[in-house]
Amino acid sequence: MLNKLRNFTKTKLATVLIGIIIIPFVFWGMGGVFQGGNTNNIAKIKNVNISTEDFFNHIKSLGINEEIISKNIENDILKEILNDLLAKKFLELEIKKLGINLNDESLLLIIKNNKNFLDENKKFSRLKYEKFLLENNITASEFEKRLRKRELERILFSYYGSGLYIPEYLVNYFNYNENRSIYAKYVSLENNYKKEDEFNDVDIKNYIEANKEDLKIDFIDVKYAKLTPEILTGSSEYNENYYEIIDEIENKVLSQNNLEGLLSEYKGVKINDLKELSQKNVDKDLQDIFNYKESDLVQILDKEDYFLVFRNTNYRKKVPTLDEKFSAEIKEILYKENRYNYNQKLFSKINSDKFSDDDFNKSVKNKDEYKEILIKSIKDNNTFEINSVELIYSMPINSFVLVTDDKEKVYLLKILGVKNNDFKSGDKEIFLKTKDKIMNEIYSSYDQFLNQNYKVEINYNTLERTENYFK
Repeated sequence: MLNKLRNFTKTKLATVLIGIIIIPFVFWGMGGVFQGGNTNNIAKIKNVNISTEDFFNHIKSLGINEEIISKNIENDILKEILNDLLAKKFLELEIKKLGINLNDESLLLIIKNNKNFLDENKKFSRLKYEKFLLENNITASEFEKRLRKRELERILFSYYGSGLYIPEYLVNYFNYNENRSIYAKYVSLENNYKKEDEFNDVDIKNYIEANKEDLKIDFIDVKYAKLTPEILTGSSEYNENYYEIIDEIENKVLSQNNLEGLLSEYKGVKINDLKELSQKNVDKDLQDIFNYKESDLVQILDKEDYFLVFRNTNYRKKVPTLDEKFSAEIKEILYKENRYNYNQKLFSKINSDKFSDDDFNKSVKNKDEYKEILIKSIKDNNTFEINSVELIYSMPINSFVLVTDDKEKVYLLKILGVKNNDFKSGDKEIFLKTKDKIMNEIYSSYDQFLNQNYKVEINYNTLERTENYFK
């Protein structure tokens, strides 16, 4: 429960709550349904009852409206809210048990030192304080009550975490990945792949024959015309006369499916006839034609600067003609396929523990291509891209791995050894990260203690009635 409360802002529920909150502390429309709250309990912690009134007051403090709850009932939003309330009740009971208190003078000092209430001279401004209360629709007593509660919770957390001593060996232990360097030997595999220009005409034709169904693309024969003001009216103006002619043509489209007949009376209109048009060779202004590739009806489209009128006369799917451009595309496919198959075969051999040092040393013919490297940390991506570095750090010494750089070049790498780096006392970031990890361990243990010490009984009948109310 304690960790849930501390990490509440990271949950999906918190995202929903923060996303929809409008004015804090405002919630309407629930009074009449659940009156007599103290006799209608939704949960019980030991001998402490949690009434429906407590529950709805907690929802009110979160600032959620009924519509949002209703939409998220199936996502257990009410159970999450109840868990949050129970966690806070645990803290209240712990604060009371430990005798933690905050007097009025201390609370006043906290308010007066709040930077939101300070003027340009860094002095407390009663005007700013009153404005804050008005803007958030909350009274001074209610705000101070909530502030006192938050401060008591902060004191409780400090009670368990303050004065924590972090020995150096724990810093090294918790930050093992960040504190070690890895020695490795690697070699590029780029020269082991068959180059694009090494694939001949036979390779290309065989690939096309084996994959002709996958290589088929859309082709159409189309007749079209561009209707501009200059063509239809002899003027560059987009005037009423131009749009009247367009309306006239649009009306004729409903009964006329012959482009020549449709446009015959408009002397300046030129009808273009294109054969073997594909999306690989189509001009940008004709791309939309392919949205109607399977229709043989006349279409007219508003292209802002002009109207495009066209009719597809022959649609089919086929393999493109084997010209220089298509041949280059096939060579690229063959190269990538060969590269993938080579890497996959190598990976399978490594993964099955059948790859040896002898295999590694014979991976490339030129021994000068092998290089050694010291990877200084898990964030050192000077040679290999960061995901590959993280993979290297997850593997034991003498492992073989395939890694890549930022340009997607592939390398075969062997981990030779590890060097543990001593923690530098001046590295504040690592120290704070370690402290945070240890505090999380402490809070997790405390969380278990709370769950064991404060047994919770949920009244599921009341919870179900509450859910039904919001549905």
